[in-house]
Amino acid sequence: MEADLERFYHRDLGDLWRFDSHGRRLLTLRQVYVRIKGLPPESLLAMEANKGRRPWGAVEFLLADLWELTANRGLKKGRKPARHPARPVSSKAKSPEARQRHDTAMRKHRRQFQRHYAALGVGAH
Repeated sequence: MEADLERFYHRDLGDLWRFDSHGRRLLTLRQVYVRIKGLPPESLLAMEANKGRRPWGAVEFLLADLWELTANRGLKKGRKPARHPARPVSSKAKSPEARQRHDTAMRKHRRQFQRHYAALGVGAH
C-alpha cells in the first residue's frame, strides 16, 4: 500500500503522523482510503488481492468475449460453449455462506482497524 501511494499519488504514508504549520495532518485516514479505492488495476495492492495477477479491466473482458465469439462460431446446438482459458471466475459465483463469511471477516477487520487507530489518537479530520 505504501509503495502504491508513493507511485501513483506521490504521497508518503508517514504523513499520517506529520502536521503542517497550522497543526493539520498532512495525510488523513480518509485521504488514504479514497486513494486506495482509486488505485488502478496495475497497482501492487490490486495484484496482491488477485493472487499476484493483474485484475482484468473492461478491455480484457471485451477481448475475451470476442475470442469466445470466434471460438464458438458454428457450435452445434446443445454443446457447451468454449470459455476463454484466462477469463477469471466471477466473484458472483461465491456461495451465500462464503459471501457471509467474507462480509463478517471484513466487518471484524474494520472494527479492529478503527480501534487500533482510535487508540493511537489518529483520526480522519
